[in-house]
Amino acid sequence: MVSNDIKKAAIVWIRSDIRLADHAPLVSACSLPQTCFVLPVYCLSPALLQPRCNIPGLNGIPVLGPHRGRFLLEALQALQQQLAARGSKLHFAVSRPAEEIPALVRGLAGQVSHVDLYHYLQIGRHSVEEEDAVADAFHAACKESQLTSEVHHFWGHTLYHPHNALAALKPPARDSNSQLAVESHGFVREPLPAPDQIPPFPDSIPSAAPLPKKASTDRTDADAIAALPSISVAQEGMPGEASVSRNDSGAADGNLSAPAPIDSFKDTRMLAGGVDNSAKLSAYLAAGCLSPRMVYAEIQKARNQSGGDSGHSWLIMHLIIRQAPPLQASISLPRDFFLFTALKEGDKLERPEGIRGEARQWRHCDEEFLRWCRGRTGFPFVDACMRELAATGYMSNRGRQNVSSFLCKAMGHSWQVGAALFETLLVDHDWAVNTVNWAYFAGVGNDPRDRIFRTVSQGMTYDPEAQHINSWVPELSNLPGDFAHRPWKLEKGAAEACGFDLCRDYVPPLLDASTQIAINYGKK
Repeated sequence: MVSNDIKKAAIVWIRSDIRLADHAPLVSACSLPQTCFVLPVYCLSPALLQPRCNIPGLNGIPVLGPHRGRFLLEALQALQQQLAARGSKLHFAVSRPAEEIPALVRGLAGQVSHVDLYHYLQIGRHSVEEEDAVADAFHAACKESQLTSEVHHFWGHTLYHPHNALAALKPPARDSNSQLAVESHGFVREPLPAPDQIPPFPDSIPSAAPLPKKASTDRTDADAIAALPSISVAQEGMPGEASVSRNDSGAADGNLSAPAPIDSFKDTRMLAGGVDNSAKLSAYLAAGCLSPRMVYAEIQKARNQSGGDSGHSWLIMHLIIRQAPPLQASISLPRDFFLFTALKEGDKLERPEGIRGEARQWRHCDEEFLRWCRGRTGFPFVDACMRELAATGYMSNRGRQNVSSFLCKAMGHSWQVGAALFETLLVDHDWAVNTVNWAYFAGVGNDPRDRIFRTVSQGMTYDPEAQHINSWVPELSNLPGDFAHRPWKLEKGAAEACGFDLCRDYVPPLLDASTQIAINYGKK
C-alpha cells in the first residue's frame, strides 16, 4: 500500500481509447491529490507500418492502411488539443510500449517516489501478451530506478461490463439466445465525465516524436463527437469523400436533436449505400473516440427528447447482445457479442477452421483474389462494395456480409486473407469485430445455418435502383432496367444500343452466375 504523503506520478497508457470522456484510467489517475504528474502516452507499433510477408496475395501491404492511419492521426491530434486545454500533453512515440513506458519511468527518477500505470484491457491479437510484457517491463524499470510501482487496469470496450454480462451469458455460443440473459441481469454503467484539470506532464521528459498534423481541421473533432446526436455525415465530391461534421444547432445548449442517420437507423441500416445508410459511428468506437456507454447515454437522451423510439432502440441493439425481431429479414450481429465471443475464444478465433473446428478445403488463386480485391469479379454488387472499401475505408453491413460470403463460399478462398485485407483497408477496423464477423460468414464461426448469400438477388433487394452500383461501377450506369445487377443477361442488340460490351467495358463473371458456387468449395 502506497503512503498518502509521497509524491506520485501516473502513466496513462492509451490504445483504442483515444478520448477524455468516460475514460476510467485517466479519471482514476487524476483523482488522487498526491499525484503530481500525469503522463498520457500513445505508442504506435512499428509492426503496423511494416509490409506483410506471410499472407498470400497481400505480401508487401502494411497492416495499417491509409484510411485508418489518417483517422488515427486525426483522432490523436484532437486528443492532443484537448489535453493541452487542460494543461497536459500527449506523449506520442512510434515504438513498442514495452520499451517506451520504461523509458518514461526512468525519466521520472528523482522527481517522485512512486509510479502508477493505468490502462484499459483490450481484446486484440496478442493483447494479453503485450499487457503482460508492458507490466513486467514497467515494474522492472521502476525497481531499477528505486521507485515503487503498481498497475491498474480497467474495462471499457463494451456496453456491458463483463462482470454484469458474462455471468448471465456464461458466455454465448450464439447471439440469438443471449438478449434476455444480458438485459435481465446486466445493466449499463453511467459514462464518466472528462476531468476538468489534469496534473501536468513533466517538462523533463521530451516528446519522443512529433505528432503529424491532421490533413484538415474539421475531422474527428472530439468535442463534436462527444455529443452523439449532433453527428451527421456529409459527402462531398466523389463517393467516399465523407467527413464527420457537426450540426451546431442545439449542441451547445444541450437541446440535442438526432439527425437522420440515427432517427432512421431501423429503416436504413441494411441499405447498400448512401450517406445516411447507417449511423457511421463504427470508426469512432473502434478508435475509442467514443465509448459504447457514451453512445448509449446520448441515444437515450435523443429518444427521450424526440418523444418516441424511432431508430434509437435498433441502434442500441447493434451495440449489445441481441438479435433482431423474427419478422425482420436481417442478420444482427451486435458489437458486444463480437467482443465477448473474442474474449471467450481467444486464439481459437484465428484458426483456419475457426471456433467450430470444421476444416474446409480452402483454395487460393492470386489472379482470382486480386479480382475480388480490386472489384473486378464481374458481379456488380460485390465489385461496387469492394471499390467503395478501397476508396473510402468504409463498407455497409450488407456489403460486408455479401463480399465475405462471396470470397469464402462462392470462390472458396480462405476467410483469413479476406479478414487481413479488411484489417488494412477498413477505417473502422476492430480486430475482434472483424475476425468474428469473417468467421461467421465463412461458416466457421457462430452462424448455425451456414448460409450462402446470393449477391445478385441481394443487390437487387438492397440496392434496387442500382444507385450504389452506378456510383462505384460507372461503366454499368447506362444499362437499362436491372441489368446493372446482371450485365451478362443483356442481349446483344440491347447492349449495342447503349454502347456496352461486357468484355470491353466491364468484365465477365468470375464464376458461373447461375450457381455462384466455386467447384472446389466444400468440407473435408
